[in-house]
Amino acid sequence: MKKYLVLLALSIGLVSCGDEKQLVILDNPTEQTITCSVDGKDYELQANTFQEIEMTEGSHTLKTKDGQEVKFDYTKNQTGSVLNPTNTEYIIVAENYSDIPFENNHIYQRLFVDFELDGVLYYGPFEKIGGYYIAADVKKGTPFHYKLNEPFDENITLYNKDNSKINITRKKIYRPKEFKAEYQDFIAE
Repeated sequence: MKKYLVLLALSIGLVSCGDEKQLVILDNPTEQTITCSVDGKDYELQANTFQEIEMTEGSHTLKTKDGQEVKFDYTKNQTGSVLNPTNTEYIIVAENYSDIPFENNHIYQRLFVDFELDGVLYYGPFEKIGGYYIAADVKKGTPFHYKLNEPFDENITLYNKDNSKINITRKKIYRPKEFKAEYQDFIAE
């Protein structure tokens, strides 16, 4: 009997260890304090702040700062998704990890586009993303791998089975204010 109890306790322990908290970022990238609610719970976010909130799988409701009710579905592995009560456009930036020089890296070069933000023209691997709920799939890395408040890795080196290096691109989501501060060198002249 003790043997079965030990096995049961170990099984329960292993199952609970695999359950990570499912957190989304309730974000206010604006210069004003806002109020909103998620599933009836009120939140006040000061200017340029965020709050991580725990999310369960299923349908949810975001009530925006303007009182609009927006339904969204949360599924497992969407940790790091952004609840965007201000409907701000965020920026996705692609970073390439490779030994291939830029002038020879044609796949990465295709990501470079003219990109306008607040009347300023940038040139780089940038795209805008918006919506009241910006869902991220952390397992697939879509539409971004690195969440708000999470920096790019300095280096990533992956190898094929034949020990050759893999050319890999990862994406990160930025608030407009952070993007402008980080990517001033990409302003087109």
